[in-house]
Amino acid sequence: MAHFSKDSALIDLLSKPDGDVFNMIAARWTGRTEDSVSSLEREQTKRLIYGILYGMGPNTLSGQLNCSSDEAKEKIRSFKNSFPGVDSWLHEAVSSCRQKGYAETLKGRKRYLSKIKFGNSKEKSKAQRQAVNSICQGSAADIIKIAMINLLCDC
Repeated sequence: MAHFSKDSALIDLLSKPDGDVFNMIAARWTGRTEDSVSSLEREQTKRLIYGILYGMGPNTLSGQLNCSSDEAKEKIRSFKNSFPGVDSWLHEAVSSCRQKGYAETLKGRKRYLSKIKFGNSKEKSKAQRQAVNSICQGSAADIIKIAMINLLCDC
């Protein structure tokens, strides 16, 4: 997500050699120090990040975070305000897929998602989530496959 969104705050956090990623993000997002973030806050931040990445709405996310839908909506808004590049990229990824008809990984693998344009509203929403997820998870798979080949070939 940091690579694609080019969010400077997120990249800065992930560039630190030490520390727990979700703890660091929770601290940045809440404006507190890393050592003041509780394990519950860290876990909720992790669920929030994956929820946003997978396109969860406030209703679904509220179940993950054990809070009201309004509270989940506010957490999503607050997180996206803290990391504005993420929100911009999510919109760009969906828009690009809608325009091209497919989502593309770092290595150029394509996942065609025709329902992003031509489906009913439920199908379009699902395709939007699949577009974002395909870019992130597909690119991660590309990287792992390249690493595995390099290890086997001793290149």
